[in-house]
Amino acid sequence: MSFEWPLVRLGDLISLKGGFAYKGEFLGLNGAVLLGMGVVSHSERFLKDGIRRYRGELPSTHRVSAGDMVIATRQQSDNLPILGCPALVPKDLPSDDIVVGTNLYKVTNTSDLENQFLYWLLRGKEYRRRIIDCSKGTTVRMITKDAIEDFCFLCPPSETRNEITKFLNALDERITLLHETNVTLEAIAQALFKSWFVDFDPVRAKSEGKLPEGMDEATAAFFPDAFQETELGVVPRGWQVKFLSEKVKISYGKNLPTNNLLEFGYPVYGGNGQIGFIDKYLYESRQVLVSCRGAASGKFNQTVPKSFVTNNSLVLESGPRSEIPFGYLKGCILSADLAPFVTGSAQPQVTIDNLKNFKFLFPLLEILQIYENYSSVIEDRIEANTQNINVISGLRDTLLPRLISGQLRITDAEAELEKTTA
Repeated sequence: MSFEWPLVRLGDLISLKGGFAYKGEFLGLNGAVLLGMGVVSHSERFLKDGIRRYRGELPSTHRVSAGDMVIATRQQSDNLPILGCPALVPKDLPSDDIVVGTNLYKVTNTSDLENQFLYWLLRGKEYRRRIIDCSKGTTVRMITKDAIEDFCFLCPPSETRNEITKFLNALDERITLLHETNVTLEAIAQALFKSWFVDFDPVRAKSEGKLPEGMDEATAAFFPDAFQETELGVVPRGWQVKFLSEKVKISYGKNLPTNNLLEFGYPVYGGNGQIGFIDKYLYESRQVLVSCRGAASGKFNQTVPKSFVTNNSLVLESGPRSEIPFGYLKGCILSADLAPFVTGSAQPQVTIDNLKNFKFLFPLLEILQIYENYSSVIEDRIEANTQNINVISGLRDTLLPRLISGQLRITDAEAELEKTTA
């Protein structure tokens, strides 16, 4: 099939233009949408959190619209996860004025090939291999316009391109829906935590002689009907203020050289989330993590059951032997400001000695267990959705190069999808 496809040079289909050098004093909370390297991901189409707003003059030569493509020109990392990666501008950005800034190439499509297909082409292994081979620099790796434009590939006919794009887009849509479902589930759990442990809605209702909304009498009986003054302010009567170290064991993760990471196994968590896999695990149950080294110091994260944690994170150990269930501990850390516990300027860090003095509110154990019963169901659903995301993402990344190269037909890819996700 693919032997009938013509060999095409990418630079004959597109032209690239470097982003404009904007002025930092015009960055703000409003204005045009400024695209930078932060919008590019090795696994997502576009990261909206990476946009900035710009109030300065906008060069017409660097404007883009929904559906246009940009490519990352550099990456400060050894594994080059986004160098040369594409991103497609979405429709729902906060302004119609969109401009490409530094560290990106603006892509102008001069052919009849669809941007959607070109996007998937630039996510393929052959292109990624070329980018890594052609990148230059030491601390900061860069890719030139010529290196991208000189990439050659076998170009399928229009009908086949459309089939490939439709199939891969459908997988992406399933992944996006699962992500959105997880965001909703997370919001539900945190809304309940805020109601019970920040706003104290059940206690306020009982103080007014009312049954707390949506709560049965047996559960409401565990909540007091009055408040007391504490060093953390006004809190429910009988609830205590404790140091974190009084109720939670705080420990460092274990050192793990990155060259020991595997492609499969138990998930490994560093200071910024999951970084790979290993053939052993440290923790049987979910754990709350606080990044303890570098710019991410003080950042919250969490693990899945049976995971390994590196020494770039502190572990606030929960589980059968802990007085504080996972869900409540997570809520406390998520709603807290840990900035005062970060020390160091050249090398920020969070130490056990610092974090053990974190103060939190300790309700009755019965209330904590009831909340855990609710939150654990939500965590289980989020985890199941995440596993589905990983399965679909892995299948997509496996099928992508075979589809793009013509080694696999769409009908066979659909059969593999049905078999894997059945």
